[in-house]
Amino acid sequence: MEIRLADLSHLEAIHEIYIDIVENTHISFEYTPPKFSEFKERFISTIQNYPWLVALDDGLVIGYAYGSRLRARKAYDWIAESSVYVNPTMHQKGVGSLLYAHLIEIFKMQNIQRVFGAIALPNDKSVKFHEKQGFNLTGVFPNAGFKMNEWHDVAWYVKLLSQKTPPDEFIPFSILIKNDKLR
Repeated sequence: MEIRLADLSHLEAIHEIYIDIVENTHISFEYTPPKFSEFKERFISTIQNYPWLVALDDGLVIGYAYGSRLRARKAYDWIAESSVYVNPTMHQKGVGSLLYAHLIEIFKMQNIQRVFGAIALPNDKSVKFHEKQGFNLTGVFPNAGFKMNEWHDVAWYVKLLSQKTPPDEFIPFSILIKNDKLR
C-alpha cells in the first residue's frame, strides 16, 4: 500500500468510492452523488488550501482522505475538517489510519492546530477509528440530518495538534507544494 498526493488522474476512482458512500450509506448527507464535473470542481477548489491524499494498492485507489475549511472567518484559519473514505472491501486493513497519519503530518506543516471530524451516527466503526487516532468527542448535534428515512445525530470529534499562542501563519497547501516541502 502506498499513500500519495491525489491528482486529477485519481479523481475518477475517488469519485466512484464517494458515489457508493452517497448511494448506500447515511455517512454523507448528500442524497444524490455529485456529477463528476462538480466533484472535480470541489477537488480543484479545495486543493489550493488543503491536501487530498489517496491510498493505492497495486496502483488502484482503495481510499482517500482530505482536509477542508471548517468555517470561513479568519479566526478559523488554524483548524481544519478531515474526511476519510475507504473502499468497503478494504475496511479494517489500516488504510484509513495510514491516510490520517499522512494527512495530520501535512496539517502540522500548514500550522493547523486542531482537526475536526464529523460522524453521522450511528457509526460505531468511525467512532472507534477516530478515538484510536487520538480524536476526542467534543459534542453531538442531535437530529442534524435526515437520510435513508431516519434522523441522524452528528458527533463532532477534535484532535489537538498544537496550542501555540499566537499560532504561526496558516500555510495554504499550494504553497507547501510550490516550496517543495512535501518531499
